[in-house]
Amino acid sequence: MSAVMVAGLLVAALAVMVAIRPLSRTTRNDEALLSLRERRNTLEQQIAATQGDRQRGDIDPMFAADEQARLELELLEVLEKIESATDNASQQVDPPQGGAWARLLVLFLLLSVGGGGLYYYNQQQWWQAHLDGTIVSPVAAPETGLPMLADGQPDIGAMVNRLASRLQENPDDGAGWKRLGRSYWVMKRYQESTDAYAKAAALLPDDFTLIQGYAMSRMSVMIAEQKSVELAPAIADLVAKLRMRVDANPEEVEGYQAMASVYVMLSQREAAAQMYEQVLERNPDNLSIAVSAASNQFILAEGEINETVSSAYERVAKLDPANRSVIWFRGYDAYKKQSWQQVLDYWEPLLLQLPETADDRQRIQEAVEEARQQLLASASD
Repeated sequence: MSAVMVAGLLVAALAVMVAIRPLSRTTRNDEALLSLRERRNTLEQQIAATQGDRQRGDIDPMFAADEQARLELELLEVLEKIESATDNASQQVDPPQGGAWARLLVLFLLLSVGGGGLYYYNQQQWWQAHLDGTIVSPVAAPETGLPMLADGQPDIGAMVNRLASRLQENPDDGAGWKRLGRSYWVMKRYQESTDAYAKAAALLPDDFTLIQGYAMSRMSVMIAEQKSVELAPAIADLVAKLRMRVDANPEEVEGYQAMASVYVMLSQREAAAQMYEQVLERNPDNLSIAVSAASNQFILAEGEINETVSSAYERVAKLDPANRSVIWFRGYDAYKKQSWQQVLDYWEPLLLQLPETADDRQRIQEAVEEARQQLLASASD
């Protein structure tokens, strides 16, 4: 389940990077750099689409692993070229204003669309509706000047280390720290990625996309090391600034959806619950938000069933009685109460809807088998 959450955060960040691109200012002479950035965005989309295919089981696992490795390799090469191209140039990103602020809300809305859960985190693999998974032409051989291994392949570690060395010489390069954070993420060096994003946030106090990159890396550290990670002060400042903008525009429901998604990514679920309720007060028929709110309450309750959790799922049921998150929750409630026939009534049909690779399929299957055994034992008494 943790892997699904991290994958979801990764795709959310990729969607943000694609959607936020129009906010950046480029000059007329930056065509080569713009082309590299377009390629970077395309690769990020393809990586996300490949991960989605792997999660659903729609692609051969070996082929998917090879394809993802190829895409990640090219992504690091492109990141290195971008870093080299911007070594002697200064870039400035204006804080979102006017229409840009509206675009920021829309891209954060992408996150909340998939925030609900079939169980705890994800109900639908929403990214397929937002990300383009088309196959691109074969990648040209890397340009000379990149550090290479003996087998002719680019030395990814050396490229990233070179960027890190440059930042030691120029520690005030916020864009460089952001690129380093992304590079470390691709290399699965999550603690270093977290630190790099935090440094970038201190230098780029209006770059809200840093929240996603930081959140992905921080969550990966927490999962891998089974420990809490204190929120970096610069990231907390970004979140507070975003919240102020939302509070200043209470008529824009998308703002509350944005903040709910941000708080979920940062494991601030009490705050997320408040934002979900703000959305549902203004739009009580929003099914996806109702599902997200119910999932969030379930996590807050740590798997226990209380009045708040039950009410949240009943709200979903009123909007969509056949919603799979409702079916799952009622089966879970029955299991907790050891109402074995109800467990079968709810979860046997649910199993028929789940792909073989679904994260909780095995647990549900085991619970169904236990319910059957309990009923057989009762009948023999």
